Amino acid sequence: MKQYKVAVLGATGAVGREMIKVLEERNFPVGDLLPLASEKSAGKTIKFKGEDVTVAAVGESAFTGCDIVLGASPNPVAKQYAKSIVEAGAVFVDNSSAFRMDPDVPLVVPEINPEDAAKHHGIISNPNCSTIIALVAVNSINKLSPITKMTVSTYQAVSGAGAGGPIELETEIEALAKGSKTEPKVFPYQIAYNLIPQIGDFLDNGYTTEEMKMQNEGRKIMHLPELLVGCTCVRVPVVRSHSISITLTTEKYLTVEQAQKAISEAAGCRLVRITAPTEASAAALKDVVARVRAAGCDVAISADIHFQPRAAYEAVKWVDKVRINPGNFVDRGIQSKAEWDDVSWAEAVARVEESFGALVEMAKERGVAIRIGTNHGSLSQRMVWKYGDTVEGMVESALEYLRVCEAHDFHNVVFSMKASNPKVVVEAYRLLAARLDSEFRPYPLHVGVTEA
Repeated sequence: MKQYKVAVLGATGAVGREMIKVLEERNFPVGDLLPLASEKSAGKTIKFKGEDVTVAAVGESAFTGCDIVLGASPNPVAKQYAKSIVEAGAVFVDNSSAFRMDPDVPLVVPEINPEDAAKHHGIISNPNCSTIIALVAVNSINKLSPITKMTVSTYQAVSGAGAGGPIELETEIEALAKGSKTEPKVFPYQIAYNLIPQIGDFLDNGYTTEEMKMQNEGRKIMHLPELLVGCTCVRVPVVRSHSISITLTTEKYLTVEQAQKAISEAAGCRLVRITAPTEASAAALKDVVARVRAAGCDVAISADIHFQPRAAYEAVKWVDKVRINPGNFVDRGIQSKAEWDDVSWAEAVARVEESFGALVEMAKERGVAIRIGTNHGSLSQRMVWKYGDTVEGMVESALEYLRVCEAHDFHNVVFSMKASNPKVVVEAYRLLAARLDSEFRPYPLHVGVTEA
């Protein structure tokens, strides 16, 4: 395999160090690594594959013999050395924003538009961090139908501001713990225990430079010149990892199932649904209930558990009623199959009986009620495979859990059917009532007001 001489411009910064770490993790064919930085950092060493590599001072002639230069420096530095890098015959893959909107420089996310990289003239630009995260997630939907609008909120960790960001956060937390004042330097305001709704400078249109990157870069990467993006960027007191919420509009109607399937199959994506409470949150109910009762309030207290049987096992110790969602209660890994036969279906049912049966016994022992609350749109993949995301699927999901209750001679059960469409709610309750009347004993129905 061919070996490459790879230089990292800005090697001693947070991004540069991460680049070198990734080169090693991915076992990239680096024959010679050249860490470059300012005169101030020259002579320092950086670990690479177990060896100390000396950092060299960057200069116009530093790129001789290089095949690839990874840029991890600010815009002025990238612009200063780009010509020298190209003239040396190297390909400059730049992480700054210096060349992102240059029409002669491809802006590339490998999972989205790798073919654009072949159009380079010596420079390939790398998009903004939040742009990459967002577009990798939604590009698969864009392939189904072009995206016309995106409303985006980013919650960006302090590491996005460079190596000084995490240091400032830690320093401020320590200062506040001692009762001392904070002295912000990296960020415009105190970041410890705070949110700063500004990243970048404000422009005449009211958006910041960071916020406009999502629209401008998104248009170029996905080849959507008319894409409209409303973006709000917030700095949050988290060391690493940005979070992003996105609401988007496509040219043609797509179902939730189509979107979920596209994202789950897309390169670089994992579709994971996360909700609260956790087992630790459920354990906090002990204190919550004690305080409510101490205040003289005797109202029944209910815990709504969407996931994690263990959270339900903890909650049932302290509350009067536990609500579970049949679509999510059992480990979703057991549900994630493309096809189901009698054997795999029986195995999944056995898993339900085991996990939910344990909760039923705890509720029975403590005199706690259980609400079986089915949500339209969050049925298990197994139920969707057999019934589709239908009223029939909602009702059968609920009755599968009722059968477990009755097998344990437990009847302190309430049902709820939830959907954003009122017609679906009414239809689901009518079918559930008919099935209960014909196959089981009467059970109360909980009619709550949600989206409907």
